[in-house]
Amino acid sequence: MRFSIGGLVIALVCRNVPWDNRDQGFPFLEPGHAAFLTGEAPDVVLESRLGALPDLAAWEPVFESNGVWRLYRQDGQWAVQLSAPVPGPYRVAIFSSGFLTGEIHSTAAETAAGQGRFALQYPLAEILMIHLLARGRGLLMHACAVRDGDDGVLFAGTSGAGKSTMTRLWREHTGATLLSDDRVILRQHDDGFWIYGTPWHGDAGAASPERAPLRRIFILNHGRENQAIRLSPAQASGALLVRSFPTFWDAPGMEFSLQLLDRLSRAVPVYGLDFVPDDRVVEYVRCLSEL
Repeated sequence: MRFSIGGLVIALVCRNVPWDNRDQGFPFLEPGHAAFLTGEAPDVVLESRLGALPDLAAWEPVFESNGVWRLYRQDGQWAVQLSAPVPGPYRVAIFSSGFLTGEIHSTAAETAAGQGRFALQYPLAEILMIHLLARGRGLLMHACAVRDGDDGVLFAGTSGAGKSTMTRLWREHTGATLLSDDRVILRQHDDGFWIYGTPWHGDAGAASPERAPLRRIFILNHGRENQAIRLSPAQASGALLVRSFPTFWDAPGMEFSLQLLDRLSRAVPVYGLDFVPDDRVVEYVRCLSEL
């Protein structure tokens, strides 16, 4: 399986996994991933293996999510361990220093009844992408995004800020293509900043493999009226950092992310947007884009 996400092609090679049945059209993909399948040459090659998990006892703990995953480091390599209350650790991914190659090990217990059969199951694909982007390629944003005509519009927001609501409002308007309702990839190319849809959608279910040139950014907040206030570059970069997924545990990656947000906030208008959850906000945003 090969996936093109954010302009990067990730190949997943299943070596000894009995449920890798290509005749069934990859039935174990998580929702949203099928649209990202591609035949392009890979940038990243990962091998999926079923069996005993690597022992991480000698590895240096780097980050604890206080949830399902932990990050480790040893001799330039990185390891991600996924765990659950039952059965405990069920998947370990070992990546090279640049995250361009790796092996994903899964326990038989996790895959026995058709559960967890997709080796890049949440949150592993996102963790991989966060590290790939931090190496000079871009940043994963907590946001929804649309391509309105030829222009890309990003609505960044923390949980509950209204990303799914904004996505549903834009879905009803012609001329707009939904890229994502929860996770958006931001990248800078020679011709400016671009936003990409991802498979990691939220409640509104928007997940498109398309991209758009970024023209406006809005920091979402619920309000009693539609009102946008232009933010200074310093205000904008700070607000966007809170609504992004940088590698806090990796100094070079963190430095790149801060520099990227600084360049972005100076090049693209960023607004704080208080909005009322009805379709008037769509026209309000479009009018701002015409200024």
